[in-house]
Amino acid sequence: MRFLALYPLLLFAFAAQPADSRPDPRENGPQPHDGAASMVEVPAVAAKSLVDSLYILGGPDRWDGSFETPDGQADWHGWTHEDLARVGDNNHWHVSTYWAEYLPGIGLGNHALYCGDETIVACDPPDTIGGVGPGWLDDIEWRQSVADNSQPVTVRVTGLLNYDLPDTDWDFLELIIKRDDQNEVLATWTGPGESTVIVNFTTVVSPGEFTGPDNDEVCLVWRVWTSEDGWDDEDCITPSHGACQIDNVAVILDGILTTFDTFESGDSPNWTPAAPRDVGDFTNLRNDLGDMDPCRDNNTWQVNFVDDGVVVPGTGGTPCIEYCYDPGGWIVNNTGGLLADDPQTWFLDNQVVSAPIAWVPGKDGAELSFDVYRHEDFRLNDDAGIFYQWFVRSTASADPADLENAPWRARGVLYHGGPEFLREIQPVSDLMEPDRQWVQIALGATEKGWQWGINGANGTPAPYFDNVAFKIWDPDGPEIQVQGRDLFADAFPENRILDPVDLAANWCRIDSQNSVYMAGGYYAQGDSLQAEIVPIRNGASVPEPAALHWVMSCNPTFDTVRPQAPDGQGLLRGMVTGSVVLDFWGVPRENTSICPIPAFSSPATGCTTT
Repeated sequence: MRFLALYPLLLFAFAAQPADSRPDPRENGPQPHDGAASMVEVPAVAAKSLVDSLYILGGPDRWDGSFETPDGQADWHGWTHEDLARVGDNNHWHVSTYWAEYLPGIGLGNHALYCGDETIVACDPPDTIGGVGPGWLDDIEWRQSVADNSQPVTVRVTGLLNYDLPDTDWDFLELIIKRDDQNEVLATWTGPGESTVIVNFTTVVSPGEFTGPDNDEVCLVWRVWTSEDGWDDEDCITPSHGACQIDNVAVILDGILTTFDTFESGDSPNWTPAAPRDVGDFTNLRNDLGDMDPCRDNNTWQVNFVDDGVVVPGTGGTPCIEYCYDPGGWIVNNTGGLLADDPQTWFLDNQVVSAPIAWVPGKDGAELSFDVYRHEDFRLNDDAGIFYQWFVRSTASADPADLENAPWRARGVLYHGGPEFLREIQPVSDLMEPDRQWVQIALGATEKGWQWGINGANGTPAPYFDNVAFKIWDPDGPEIQVQGRDLFADAFPENRILDPVDLAANWCRIDSQNSVYMAGGYYAQGDSLQAEIVPIRNGASVPEPAALHWVMSCNPTFDTVRPQAPDGQGLLRGMVTGSVVLDFWGVPRENTSICPIPAFSSPATGCTTT
């Protein structure tokens, strides 16, 4: 089954625009959200790690992670930023002979209007080279001015069409007519096309519906959009022969043939790939950002994504509703930015990226840390659902330009919480390439609350980033890593009251936030604290099985009802044997071991109150 059920407290998320959510076959598992603190890192030899630590970005006496100069001026220090929601830079519409001979009545060598990539490597037979990739949103337009825009115009489109979009109901071909600033879909196709479509559609454009700078143009659009999460020719789950081949296209206005394209000239003079479109890159530096943290402030330069209508002209800014502590009353955009009026739904996805950072040989341990101001409750339907993220990538190449070909890696988590300033500390040793020579960091803001039905306008100015540091060292052993969402989150009596008479009635669950993926292919409530043991020295491995010892300090008030008596020091001790970590698909992860510290769910199995 490709559609997976949602289980409590383990929620799916992935990069998206515009599409619905589903598991990403290229990721190790679903992407949960996490409002807890940073990952807990327990180095095997903490003292030696501290002595041997070296900062290659930020840290003491460095300014390259602070976004300012020593005299207090804004400075990017080589960091760049981008709008990940931008589409159309690599428009795949062009004239080609690829599979064009299969249109009826036309032989080898025929040219057709094609949306696809002929260079994608073939999957298993019978698939051939070429096809489509993830995250496409490609338009090709036909425009023609009319003599009198005060009169309606009847528009007819005819032609031949073959399409091949086997990722049914996730990848689409659409024929669109623009009406003023809106799109009307005349027809849509999805799935593997079984036979040639005879295109023949007629519609009327009325006065006030024409487009263009003089409001006198008829505009037709062929649009191909594919889901962000794959299931295409690049991952070979549903390979194709490209999205479509279109030929012999006629456009008739008021019964008069206006253009007819056979594309045999090798180009498409009447059909033009649309210009790129983007939500907007709102990334900027400010030193006057407000906050609601009662204990901390930061009046230095910070990375932020506030839409004040100036950083990205054309949005008009996004005004606050409830959280108006920005000096100008602005918040992060949550309405699609520059594409707010597009018929598709668009979401902010901005990222700031460090300059390439040279690695130091002999160091295998790595830790990313940064200050973040976060404020996303993620509880009410009117919350905007703006999360923050971090990523790292590395390469063993001597050329830092090869980082562009390296995959971004993280824990697959969307972070939220606050309002507060927080020092985020993330061990990333296991995310590094062996023998790396260069590394790069990315931080970002992304709007993904809509995937849980949280897609309101009551946003905040958060997140902000500052004081980024990257520390490396020579480790003596593996790391013990615990995600914030895997920490125990509840230790209150299950009956929700403290009973001073019936002490046994005070038993409590100490579940973690997260649900646990079991080897049998199902999820269980997070009854255990999951600790992952990860080798970080190049070439090292975790001996099987790893063992984890735990100690509990007991409250003597409850010794009479405790199933197990503590020792003379008031302690209970135990040990669990680890098992190999499974990814979301049930595949063992190499050189990792996980130890579940058992939670005590009832008097019969352990804990009352300690």
